[in-house]
Amino acid sequence: MEEIEVRRQEERENRERVWRDWAAWVQAAAEQQRQELALVRPAEDEEREEEAQGNDVPGVEEGGDEAAEQVGRAHRLPTHGYNLRPRK
Repeated sequence: MEEIEVRRQEERENRERVWRDWAAWVQAAAEQQRQELALVRPAEDEEREEEAQGNDVPGVEEGGDEAAEQVGRAHRLPTHGYNLRPRK
């Protein structure tokens, strides 16, 4: 009987350890994601500011080089999917 209680206690401790390890892993992953987003957000803010000024392509002035604007639009075209297959 005493052996069963010892085993149950060990299992309980193991479950608690696994939960603590998992919680620590989730917290570390969340912190890493926050840090990555902190690096990405300033760049996104700059892009939004340029778009708010009316520029379609960063670095290209409004009414500027038409070829550069065409290249800027082309980079937003889909590069995969159904629309690249020829129609029958």
